[in-house]
Amino acid sequence: MTCRRGHGSAFGAYAIYPRDAVELRGALATWQSSDEGRRHFCPACGSVAYMEFVSRDELDLPLGAFDETGLFAPDY
Repeated sequence: MTCRRGHGSAFGAYAIYPRDAVELRGALATWQSSDEGRRHFCPACGSVAYMEFVSRDELDLPLGAFDETGLFAPDY
């Protein structure tokens, strides 16, 4: 249910990168959505910036956050 609330859909689509391969700027707020999950978002408009799991060395960026569409094919 958490994913459905966060996306307004049955699932979310993400591009997944190693944590050290991503540079973010600007103020973000964080919501601890589960024991492992952290969702980071813009405190002004609520847009999702990225999601991470504390046990993994990766960041999950929502595909809707990219300006260009069709850049990524599903991998897993």
